[in-house]
Amino acid sequence: MAAPVRWILTRPAEEAERWRQVLSQGGQKVVSWPLIDIQPAPQTALLQAALQNWSHWAAVMFVSRAAVQHLMAWRSPNHGWASTRCWATGPGTRQALLSAGVPPALVDMPDVQASQFDTEHLWQVVQHQVQPGQQVLMVRGTEADAPSTAGQGRDWLAQKLSHAGVKVQSLASYVRSAPTWDAAQCDQARAAAQDGSIWLFSSSQALRNLHALLPEQHWGQARALVTHPRIAETAQQLGWGVVRTSRPSAAEIRSSLECFA
Repeated sequence: MAAPVRWILTRPAEEAERWRQVLSQGGQKVVSWPLIDIQPAPQTALLQAALQNWSHWAAVMFVSRAAVQHLMAWRSPNHGWASTRCWATGPGTRQALLSAGVPPALVDMPDVQASQFDTEHLWQVVQHQVQPGQQVLMVRGTEADAPSTAGQGRDWLAQKLSHAGVKVQSLASYVRSAPTWDAAQCDQARAAAQDGSIWLFSSSQALRNLHALLPEQHWGQARALVTHPRIAETAQQLGWGVVRTSRPSAAEIRSSLECFA
């Protein structure tokens, strides 16, 4: 009997265990090899100032669960939410906001049936809120080798807001870096590039970090399931043999993995 196909999670360690529990419920072999390390941003005074001036913002947009958690870690027990909207790119980010105490009525995210959870679909939901002269804060991450208090990420939504007359400010609440692997971990990953394992990627950065860890590895036999077309493009550019895309919901990811052939 053939060994069961292994599913490899590459999400940051802070998120991976929750996903591993969901995906392994049917007895599937699921392993977690985080390809992005996340640490708090060092500029804590800026994070505290953003919270202290919360009512200053018409909306605060969060790119991820980590963006929420690393900003909200600095809120005071009596923090008031005022009428400031909180924009989330997907269900995980929304749940992090609710766990932080944000009233559900103040949280906006793409429709649960949207084809993708990204800034394009978020804009479809929030664009009617936007008024010229408003100020919006975008909370995201930055790279360890190029730290920036403004964070780094796609500027599509910032451009849309600017064109609508909104003043946009960005703030990094966490720092991303590539993990450090020992020789044994690298050997395991090389084997997984050709043994039928299915790698699950929710970030192009995770793909790039993997290739930096194994610069000589050929990925023509490797298989990947990704959660956005942009990630699929990255995988194909890096030479992955089989790349499929799934909506980023746990149920659909599991179904896609089970049907992977």
